[in-house]
Amino acid sequence: MDLNSANNSLELSDYNRTVTVRKSNEPMPYSEHPDRFDSCRQVLCSTALTERCYWEVAWEERMHNWVIDVAVSYKGIGRKGGSSKSGFGNSDQSWCLKISRGGYLVNHEDKSTKLSSTYYPTDRVAVYLDYKAGFLTFYKITPKELVPLHTFYITFTGPLYAGFGFNEWSSGISVTLTY
Repeated sequence: MDLNSANNSLELSDYNRTVTVRKSNEPMPYSEHPDRFDSCRQVLCSTALTERCYWEVAWEERMHNWVIDVAVSYKGIGRKGGSSKSGFGNSDQSWCLKISRGGYLVNHEDKSTKLSSTYYPTDRVAVYLDYKAGFLTFYKITPKELVPLHTFYITFTGPLYAGFGFNEWSSGISVTLTY
């Protein structure tokens, strides 16, 4: 993950593969940077995605009302100020799987789609991107299989970056990226 993009309520560890929402209100002492998300609890990864890519995301549940955003975004997503367009899935700059105890939502261009209740959340999801073919698929990982949750079909116009976001009730939750 890219430390320069991390909101100051997020702490990176494990060689920047794990992000944890700080429990205290004391922000991380990150320096000012144009890539830093200043109001959304979000972070982007540093590696540009322009080919076929697969990664998995695991988390540890800590709170009752948590929400995790697993996203793919252009680097040009807004980062400053309280604009709702800065949130993953709220503009044409990103695609987002929102995960909570209540289930899954997908979000793009500020349009949300609640996924079937048969897709009750697990503690791991996978993302598969085929940049040239123009599709992005989110999966639920079960002990036996990958269950496709949703596929976006897009003509991508620039490099993409994996990203993670959290709501205000996600204090203490950790998310780890694996390849």
